Amino acid sequence: MSQGIFGVRIPGLPIAQGGTGGRTAALARTSLGVAIGSDVQAFDAQLADVAGLAVTDGGVIVGDGSNFVLETGTTLRASVNNGALIEDTIADLSSGTPTVNDVTGLIGAYRISGFLSVTSLSSTDELLLQLGDEDGFETASYTGSVWDQGAPGNVDNGNGFLLNLLAAADDTWNISFTLTRLVKSTFTWKLESQGFDLVNNQLAYGLGLKSLSKELTQYRITSLAGSDTFDAGALNSLTEIE
Repeated sequence: MSQGIFGVRIPGLPIAQGGTGGRTAALARTSLGVAIGSDVQAFDAQLADVAGLAVTDGGVIVGDGSNFVLETGTTLRASVNNGALIEDTIADLSSGTPTVNDVTGLIGAYRISGFLSVTSLSSTDELLLQLGDEDGFETASYTGSVWDQGAPGNVDNGNGFLLNLLAAADDTWNISFTLTRLVKSTFTWKLESQGFDLVNNQLAYGLGLKSLSKELTQYRITSLAGSDTFDAGALNSLTEIE
């Protein structure tokens, strides 16, 4: 009931008669089954922000410490630290492709598997793999070597990981390589590579180590001298993120 002008308490109009069943706003909400905090969610600014996020294919809503945001790609991988996420990269190395071919967005990587398929350069330069972090590519202090069944046999790495040796102009290579992070604190990576020259029937095997200044973010397929262009081939790269 509610208090009338003569002191008589007037009841709230029942729901069946079109009323709310309560003489106050709170009682009315309870009677109607929409009590805030128990029957329905109170307004929340963060929920409103979530409702306003774009519906992006592959996007995931995560907390950034102050609000909810939508993230994709490398930003999402860095946030969720999920080893199930991988990145598949395919680069065309057909005629006239520049010698420098970079694979980027590798934050959080711990293993990279790559394959150079039916790949050749415009002249007689060797293929080279270099690692890089956010400050750029490392061009010195690569240890290990590559062995080729042809002369000179074994050659030490220097400004990158060598993938083959003393290539002829008509060489066409299939080369499989794996980069594995061995020591997380020192950003130390190991390369293992195996290659076969489809034209001149030569084998090449490479093994080496390289420590970076910061976390690996990219790697590069290029040539030793940096002057030859690619005239055929493709690069397939699969990156595993922790």
